[in-house]
Amino acid sequence: MKEKRGNILVIIPILVILLTIAAGYLYFQKQETKPASQVVQKTAKNTPGETASNSAKFPPSPVPPVNPNKDPLSLYTTDYLKRQFPPNKFMGLENYPQEITSVKESDLVGLKCSPYYNKDWNGIWYRSGDGKKLADGSQETSAFFQKLQSFSEILIKKPIESNFQLCETEDGRQLVLHDNHLGLVKADITFVPVTTLSDPGDPYFVCPNPIQLTKSDLFYYECGSGDGGAAYGFLFRIDLNQKTSQLIRKCQTLDAQLTGSERETKCE
Repeated sequence: MKEKRGNILVIIPILVILLTIAAGYLYFQKQETKPASQVVQKTAKNTPGETASNSAKFPPSPVPPVNPNKDPLSLYTTDYLKRQFPPNKFMGLENYPQEITSVKESDLVGLKCSPYYNKDWNGIWYRSGDGKKLADGSQETSAFFQKLQSFSEILIKKPIESNFQLCETEDGRQLVLHDNHLGLVKADITFVPVTTLSDPGDPYFVCPNPIQLTKSDLFYYECGSGDGGAAYGFLFRIDLNQKTSQLIRKCQTLDAQLTGSERETKCE
């Protein structure tokens, strides 16, 4: 009897240990097979700013990059903007027309545009604004010539003579200005000419400033020219659907050396 009792006393601790191990194993198995929605909800309790209903569907994600869609060779200098014109006045003289400023933000289509590039008499391309010469081997220079070549050879099948600018719309279209001709690149990579911004015959006519695009496809562009103490500003309304452009504002500024008295500005 004493021998049997001793055996039982030895077996009991072993059984306790085995039962403890089995219980622990079942507990962890249960945790691992818990439904995903319960796991997410538990995580979301420690995530500030999330509601239980949202977190049940969308688990917390890492902070996205500043611009996840940024092409390293992109020509675009900004993200989509509804109003491209600067806060200062038209030609630094007067407010932009009410036709432009009265459009509600909700009625505008976002644009992101490249710099305006122009070519001099020697065939050298420059970036407008700071006059940077495109010959430094930078990513911008590489991207510019890639876009220029593909556009001129594939889409319009002729060289670009004087100026080039790209704008991408928030709804996926590309607007291209080349040699003062404005066109639209469609999704199937075909080019549709829209209109020509009329050159009034003034020296050095350029169109470097897209202003805004409405949801009814009215595109506003600011152009300018000048030489020898005279400067001109032009505002165009372009109807992308009707393929027409109309000059809606023109200002002329003459320096004192031309007027003989003081600087003079006239707008019409």
